[in-house]
Amino acid sequence: MRLTALPAVLLAVSALALSASACTRAASAPTGAVRIGTAAQIPIAQLLNEVPLIDGHNDLIIHFVDWGTGKTMPPEGYDIRKPTMGQSDLPRMRKGQLGAAIFTIWTSDDANPKPGLEESIGLFRTLAAQNPGDLAVVTSPDELISAHAAGKIAIMMGVEGGNPVEGDLGLLGWMRDHGVVEMGLVWSTNGLGTAGRTKAEPQGLTDLGRNAVVEMNRLGLIIDLSHASNATVRDTVALSRVPVIDTHAIAARFSSGEEHLTADSMKAIASGGGLVMPMFIPESMDPAYFAWGKRRDAHFTEVAVRLMGEEGKNQIAFLPWPDAIAKEMEPWFAENPPPKLDIGNVADVYDHVRSIVGIDHIGIGSDFDGMGFHPSNQHPAMRDVSYLPALLEELRRRGWSDEDLKKLAGLNFLRVWRAIRAGAG
Repeated sequence: MRLTALPAVLLAVSALALSASACTRAASAPTGAVRIGTAAQIPIAQLLNEVPLIDGHNDLIIHFVDWGTGKTMPPEGYDIRKPTMGQSDLPRMRKGQLGAAIFTIWTSDDANPKPGLEESIGLFRTLAAQNPGDLAVVTSPDELISAHAAGKIAIMMGVEGGNPVEGDLGLLGWMRDHGVVEMGLVWSTNGLGTAGRTKAEPQGLTDLGRNAVVEMNRLGLIIDLSHASNATVRDTVALSRVPVIDTHAIAARFSSGEEHLTADSMKAIASGGGLVMPMFIPESMDPAYFAWGKRRDAHFTEVAVRLMGEEGKNQIAFLPWPDAIAKEMEPWFAENPPPKLDIGNVADVYDHVRSIVGIDHIGIGSDFDGMGFHPSNQHPAMRDVSYLPALLEELRRRGWSDEDLKKLAGLNFLRVWRAIRAGAG
């Protein structure tokens, strides 16, 4: 999630059975299969019927937040049953064959986090109850597989950043009991570890953070290292008894160097059996775009502060922008068009991460609806959730096999999640 304004914010079968079944089906190419060289490959649409496409991070929640009060609005406040202004809604989830995602929940009050978390949890449970043919809240791999087999999109709930538990690690158990399956250790504070890869200091987990890792292992909660410093990544991998993941990773090579996830940190996550899930924000796809984004943000800040005062700079994360700011930004965009990106840029990142961690340790982590909503950030290559199959098509064109794509789409995540739950207690 890239939100400067947040105050702190699928029949159950085993994964082995699913993999074996998928292998059996792939052994004889079905009607409509394509052939690359000597290898027959099934259509991507069929592949995603066999294996759920699992997205590690989706920030749909932000469209349900009343930023004036910090309250989470009911589903009526943002109708996902029709196309929306954002990047995720049911029509486009269906078009993109989304099988499951970790949807973030949040609270506006870290000092008293339960009410806000309860509102977020209630939102997703209500969405599922109101759309029973489309959505299901899940808390285990078996439930996810069952939901996918029933043609539903599985909702996994996760907390972005350990801010809410810094005052009481006992809240981790409460969250698990209320259906939360994942939590990022850090986001905007340093209570559990160094937050943000922009931190130059080689700091890692705090003592409280070490206790949090131990407790999350005990509870079977997924530990997410998104937004963590490389030192925090190394400390967590060394301490955790089970695999850890980075649900929406930014590879340093494509952005700003050491302040993002380095090759050594990716290797560390993989060495512990974990998963690196590259995100789709344009700034994470190309160094030139990253630099352009910095210039855009600087100009926006200048305009926003001049027109609206210091609070104006927060508007960059939300669409629509205030009319006055949008009007003043138009000439800048005309004179400073962003570097062009296409699906090849996205696939380059996935090829790169695979070359470092191997095919068994990579997944998909979009950060849809959390990557900023100014128009320049919605690039044609991966504009919204409906574009997900296009990435698999491009990777197939580059030589990724059916089994590779199945691992990327969901089998890797299911394996890791099973390992985390098996290590609980």
